[in-house]
Amino acid sequence: MSLSTDVIFDRLNDYFLARFGMTGNVQTLFRFQRFGSGISDQDAIDPDQPGLGYQHVRAVEAVSTLADHVPSVSGDGLSVSLNLQSSIADRYFTELLKDSEPYVLGGSDDVLTRAFTSMKAEAVRRWTNATLEAHSGVPMRFKPVLATPDAWYNPARDDLWSNVSFEVSADMEGSPSPQEPGVWQIAPSQPVLALNQVAPPSDGTASALAAAIRMARENPDAVSVTAEGSSDGESQVAVSPDDVSRLQLEDRLLLDELLATQVQSVPTAVNAATIAFDYCVVQINRPWWYDIFINDGNWYVPGTAACALTLDDTPKGMPFVTSGMVLVRNLLITGSWEQIDIESAQRSMSSFGPFRVGSGVADGQLTYSHVQTIGWLVDSLPGLPPCDPPAL
Repeated sequence: MSLSTDVIFDRLNDYFLARFGMTGNVQTLFRFQRFGSGISDQDAIDPDQPGLGYQHVRAVEAVSTLADHVPSVSGDGLSVSLNLQSSIADRYFTELLKDSEPYVLGGSDDVLTRAFTSMKAEAVRRWTNATLEAHSGVPMRFKPVLATPDAWYNPARDDLWSNVSFEVSADMEGSPSPQEPGVWQIAPSQPVLALNQVAPPSDGTASALAAAIRMARENPDAVSVTAEGSSDGESQVAVSPDDVSRLQLEDRLLLDELLATQVQSVPTAVNAATIAFDYCVVQINRPWWYDIFINDGNWYVPGTAACALTLDDTPKGMPFVTSGMVLVRNLLITGSWEQIDIESAQRSMSSFGPFRVGSGVADGQLTYSHVQTIGWLVDSLPGLPPCDPPAL
């Protein structure tokens, strides 16, 4: 029997939930990040002025961008994917706060109406005042999140990180039956994006890879992942690690999703491993999000049924919001690797379960020193809006 993601999840789930699993009466889940490695320490550096080092304003923008995507808890019970087309901030204000009205049984109630009006005014004030200017990509304003610890991106702050080591085995007592063939996810030896139309010319500020990713964002069917030379008659854009590191965060997330969904997993032959890393759990607070409004049960949105926005069986449902992300660095995975594992690890872009790993096995070890996101803490929301529109 070989290792599966289930076994790794079982150990990490117990570990992180034991420390960060409950927030008041809110149910909190730990789930792996399904696609890619998410944010990195490089997101806090200006690629055009790397000599300036790590910049707090860029780190705030990066974590705000990542944490604004609506999380979708996968049916496998292991992972969460981030909906790159759905914004928590937009949905909160546009679909809930903006048009909300007090729900008063049996006609009018001036006391309840005044209380709701005051509460909504405070929620709108917080929303309006919490806005920052972006420092990367297209000039724009965005709704920030406050990350604690706020210096998570600074590699010199060793005091923010804790070390942990796990032994995982396919035959551990209580290990679940594998739901997938293995834990390897590897890119082709030279992954490329195959384009069904000619990529737009570079504008001088973006690489061909960034231009192709923009095309995929506008038309998902226009781009697919393949190995170099395996797709005749189509334009191809190489996916090199150097180009990937220069992508904007949003483009990198989409590329990670394309690689994860279109590249076949390869089972690992190893049945036991030791996984060690430093971790930092970054707590997420949204200053524009007003819990008193969310948890008040006496309001409705015209034209929207009660609980419609938080149903988990609809494409537009938002039953959860992210409340923390789990970062790791100095990853070290040790195992008795067989030849098929060693060959798989040679790929320049590969992962072992939820972990991005460097290429190659050295002295029986897989390593990756850089910061990566491996998982999320997500909090359940109450049924929103809480009430049906009153009958006419």
